[in-house]
Amino acid sequence: MSRGLDAPLSPNEERTLIRLARDGRAADAADRDLKRLRALSLVEGDREWRLTSTGKKRLARLLPQAPSGAMSKA
Repeated sequence: MSRGLDAPLSPNEERTLIRLARDGRAADAADRDLKRLRALSLVEGDREWRLTSTGKKRLARLLPQAPSGAMSKA
């Protein structure tokens, strides 16, 4: 199992992951949050961020009530 699925995330890191799933932009995200999410293989990219398959699984854990397809860019 990937470390990114189980590693604890700070509330800021969780919010950043959710924002990236919505629109792929991280203009107001802290660099340290982006670096950690990337190190955990939850996101990839640089200017346009994308969730990895592990990131999508982690997002599903954070938002289990979200209907399928609600995060179309995720």
